Amino acid sequence: MRACLERCLVPLLLIGVFATTDAHAASQQDESAGNYWRAANGDALLNHDELTTLQNKAIDGDGDAAYRVQMHYAYGELDPGEAVMWQTIAIEDGSTRAMYDQARKYMHSKDARARRRARYWCARLKDDPEFGTRAKGSVKGIDNQRD
Repeated sequence: MRACLERCLVPLLLIGVFATTDAHAASQQDESAGNYWRAANGDALLNHDELTTLQNKAIDGDGDAAYRVQMHYAYGELDPGEAVMWQTIAIEDGSTRAMYDQARKYMHSKDARARRRARYWCARLKDDPEFGTRAKGSVKGIDNQRD
C-alpha cells in the first residue's frame, strides 16, 4: 500500500507544486506586462472617483476630459461601445486629439469615403498648434492613396 501511495501520490504532489510555481511565474509576468502596458499607455485605467469626475467635466463640455474617459474605455476597461460614445463626446467638445484619432482611424481605409472623411478631420486640424503639422502630412498621404 505504501509503495502505491509513493508511486501515485508523490507525482501528484509534485505536479501541484510545479503548477503553483508556474501559476506564480505567470502571475508575475502578467503583472510585469501590465506595468509595461500602463507605462506605455499613460495609465489609461482610471479609478472610480477619477472616472466620475472626468465624465462630469466631459458632459459639461471639457473635450480633454472626454478624451481621457474615452482612453479609459478603449485601453483600460476595454469597452468599445463606451469608448465610441466618449470619443464622439470628445470630438463634440472640441478635443483636437480626439479629432486627430478619428482621422487616423479613417486614413488607411480602402474605402474612398472613409479616406475623404479622414481628409475632413485633417483639414479641421490644419491650424492646430499640436496636430496641424501631422494633419497636413496625413493629407498628403491620403491624397497619394488610390481607390
